[in-house]
Amino acid sequence: MKNFLLSIIVLIGLNMNAQGVFFLHGINVPQENASIFEQRETQYLSELAQDEVDADRMAAWILLKRVNSIGNPSDYKYNYIWVHRFKDIKQMVERKPFWQNMESEFGDISNFIWGDIGATESGRYYWKVEGEIPSEKVSKFVILNGAKPTDIGKLIKTSTEIANKVFKKNMKKSGIKSWGVASKIIPIDSNTNPNTILFWDGYDNMEGIMGHLANEAAMSDIPEDMKKEVFSYIPDGWGWRSVWQIIASTSIKQ
Repeated sequence: MKNFLLSIIVLIGLNMNAQGVFFLHGINVPQENASIFEQRETQYLSELAQDEVDADRMAAWILLKRVNSIGNPSDYKYNYIWVHRFKDIKQMVERKPFWQNMESEFGDISNFIWGDIGATESGRYYWKVEGEIPSEKVSKFVILNGAKPTDIGKLIKTSTEIANKVFKKNMKKSGIKSWGVASKIIPIDSNTNPNTILFWDGYDNMEGIMGHLANEAAMSDIPEDMKKEVFSYIPDGWGWRSVWQIIASTSIKQ
């Protein structure tokens, strides 16, 4: 498993200078089968994903696991998320399912890999990276925040200014390791998929995560006028907020 290396990944610090696209693909795995699922992903799927990165067919791959000590796990629609990142739309639409290479890479392990574990998958949700502060070392935890802005362009502009002028300047003090923002490509529906912007904030420990959520850590450095401006563009507040742990990822092509 090639995780927790320098200069890694999507969403939590892939050094791509705020460019690229990615899709999120959720899955709900019953708790009794979680260890089997994680073994599949870390031992086999992550290796195949790394082959795709090394062959320049994908920029990065990551598996996130929802921190189940927050709220009631039975309320979670999905408890894992796959993230597939690409350098551009062309690379994304030309991708091929890399898991089809399983047998040629590892032999006949089909019963283990494709056995029924009672999981339920989501569809795919496509995003465009609009800005980010990459990290030299992958974060261990990440906050995902979704919202429905009244003016997405102004929100991206203001939040990027905050990231560059405040977060980036005070990273050592605040403990924040990475930050990013993406706009939704598709699907968008006012009833079922109203959130059109996604933010992420990476930290190495739960103290930083919980502090950030409580308007401490990096959030405490933001001037009040900038905070007010940000929330003026999302008057309904966050559509959802959740905390995830990184359990597998690819590394940047050497």
